[in-house]
Amino acid sequence: MNINITIFNPLVEYGGLEIASTKLGKELQDRTFKVNVVTIAGSKVEGLARSLKLQVEHIKMNKPYFNFNAAIQLSKMFDKNGTDICIVGKSSLLSTAILSKKLSQKKPIVVFHQQMQSGLNKKDFVHNWIFRNLDAAVVLNNKMRDDILRTTIIDNCKVRVIPYGIDIEKFRPMPDEKLELRKNFNLPIDDFLIGCIGRIDRQKGQDVLLKAFFELDQKEKIKIVFAGNSNDEEYFAALKALILENDIQDKVLFIPFTDKVPELMNCFDILVVPSHCETFGLVIIEGMACSLPVIGTHCGGVPEIIDSGKNGFLVEPKKFSDLSELIKMLLTNKDLMGKIGKNARETVELRFDKDIEINNIIKFYLELLSKKQTKPD
Repeated sequence: MNINITIFNPLVEYGGLEIASTKLGKELQDRTFKVNVVTIAGSKVEGLARSLKLQVEHIKMNKPYFNFNAAIQLSKMFDKNGTDICIVGKSSLLSTAILSKKLSQKKPIVVFHQQMQSGLNKKDFVHNWIFRNLDAAVVLNNKMRDDILRTTIIDNCKVRVIPYGIDIEKFRPMPDEKLELRKNFNLPIDDFLIGCIGRIDRQKGQDVLLKAFFELDQKEKIKIVFAGNSNDEEYFAALKALILENDIQDKVLFIPFTDKVPELMNCFDILVVPSHCETFGLVIIEGMACSLPVIGTHCGGVPEIIDSGKNGFLVEPKKFSDLSELIKMLLTNKDLMGKIGKNARETVELRFDKDIEINNIIKFYLELLSKKQTKPD
């Protein structure tokens, strides 16, 4: 497929946004697209791109918005590489990418892959210019689609909903390996383990899970496993104080971030994602793919993933007593756990397979290129 993709990712930050857009480049390259990543020299994005065998070009960026010097550099890269599509993963970079398009001879299609929901009104003069000139936006769920249509002037036909997908061969149930995996992570062999994966952060609601846990029968062999690094040491200290105050130090385990997420998932009996706000909920589909019963919160895009009572469960954010009742129900109903886990796996296979995501993205790109050929810029 003779289509050239430029991923505009000139960011010092290194998190989900930067990783997702760079890894998308690898998926497209594996499907015969020609991909180059434009980033800052020495950045973590460059390191990731090179590890994925992607072509890298450097750009100097001292500010993201309307950076004319960077726009001139990028426009020359567009023309040199014959860029057909420019992928942008962060809204602050859109103005520079669009300027680059206007300065270039190639005039590539600029596609915004939105990964965070802002909810901010963006109908001022500057944002109107950006979203009038933006060619397309890919969002993760219908809530994000409604949000971008409500808060900007982007045309309805330019927005496409394409959820994240995951590698369902990597994220899969491993029942025969459960005991060995628990040993590898130094986790209790016989206890009922409630997993909670994500950075230790107030918005992730680990305190809500702890409060729900306090309402369980402490004589039961149950433990919570929090997996993730702390972004907020004050909050982390408050969690530890709450644990000490309720004398459950032996029932709560903290382990650092691991890249062996599928293996860790298969150590758990259930997964709880008690976030106060969750744009999509990637960890939810990862848990579901491993046939775990997942309890999420009724916020963001989570209700578009979990059909409560069928392939998982939903509670309102911060309602720890409701969360505790659900955990109690699952503790005493292994058949229900099995049924929910089976339905969860089937949901991921049907809707959240990585191949489905990438094929839908490619289909959208081809539609955009076809329209461009019939409507010259």
